[in-house]
Amino acid sequence: MGKRILILTRTFPPSPGAVGHLVKELGIALVKEGFEVAVIAAGEHEKADFQNHTLHLVRVGSLPFSRQSHLKRALSYLSLYPSMLWSAARQRRPDVVITTTDPPLQAVLGWFLKIFFGCHLIHWSQDIYPEMAEEGGVIKKNGILADMLRRISTAALRRHDSVVSIGRCMTDRLLQRGLVPERITEIQNWTDPQWIHPIHERENAFRTAQNLRDRFVVLYSGNLGLAHSFAEILDAAESLQVIAPEVLFLFIGDGPRRHEVERESGLRALSNIRFLPAQPWATLPESLGIGHVHLVSLRASLSGLVVPSKFYGGMAAGRPCIFIGPQGCEVARLIVEHRTGRVIFPNDPSKLVDAILDYRNDPESLEGDGRRARLVGQKATLENATHRFIRLIAKLDPYSQVQRKVTCHIFL
Repeated sequence: MGKRILILTRTFPPSPGAVGHLVKELGIALVKEGFEVAVIAAGEHEKADFQNHTLHLVRVGSLPFSRQSHLKRALSYLSLYPSMLWSAARQRRPDVVITTTDPPLQAVLGWFLKIFFGCHLIHWSQDIYPEMAEEGGVIKKNGILADMLRRISTAALRRHDSVVSIGRCMTDRLLQRGLVPERITEIQNWTDPQWIHPIHERENAFRTAQNLRDRFVVLYSGNLGLAHSFAEILDAAESLQVIAPEVLFLFIGDGPRRHEVERESGLRALSNIRFLPAQPWATLPESLGIGHVHLVSLRASLSGLVVPSKFYGGMAAGRPCIFIGPQGCEVARLIVEHRTGRVIFPNDPSKLVDAILDYRNDPESLEGDGRRARLVGQKATLENATHRFIRLIAKLDPYSQVQRKVTCHIFL
């Protein structure tokens, strides 16, 4: 029997949530490499389709998750922690526990499990709390509660054998917390470049169905969340509606700020903005290929606290990215290093207008940046991430032997 891995996460398919989707893909990939993987997640009444993988499913209960208020969300998290901890403690001893950042401060649970099982401990950091809660206005910045949670979180992270960062900007934040560089491993998130691939606009059935043949589409695909900035996009759309009416801003996705952006678009009577719901996985290549360029935004204060994952899908689709956000963010660094798009400072809609018009008027630049984006996107794969996780696990226990053909039991 190979090494046993226990992963904790709030979401897991079919529940929406990027972290749960990543956990599913990584868990299945580790099983194929000979590991035995267990995942504990919320959603005791949910059923999942795991394609061709036979998995034993047990989900833990909690209060219903809600984005309607900070209080309801906090109560859902608080009810989930003891359920996850109790379920984890009842499992067969793992060799490695991997904690994630959904729910927040889950690293503290890992600390207890490391003591209980005497196992190795890895934290997979998709974002950093309580800083995210501070920037989102959930708790007072640098207040008593924030400082207390920060001390607890830092103490828990220091007791992990390794912390996985998803970008250099996040590594900088973790170092500021007092973690030592030797315990931080950078592993980027991924997409599937074989499934998501460049599709010419004349061959894109989704584009045809949306009657967009004559439009230059600037695509924002993914969550419209609290971490993202939209003021520049709305201002740019207002300008372009007059000087370049063929440019269409298309938002595909949902999120807590979608209604706000829709309302502001309506108040300004912006006919060059259109909204579509999140598209099913089966049409993802076509929906990502519907845009000539992709838009990604991040509030400057959140640099390093989160890395927008929607960026990787756009690269795999072979589309340039216009990033509105701080230069130090991993997305901005990759764009500059590989010449795959443009980086726009926040609060500068005129530069966004210029970048869009440059791409519309220069097909060669559009094609060249898209081609380079595709080359970078082909490297951000599940296979590469899995091998890095395997090397990390082997580094924790270099004397162990990993056997092949192991059954995956996922406890949810």
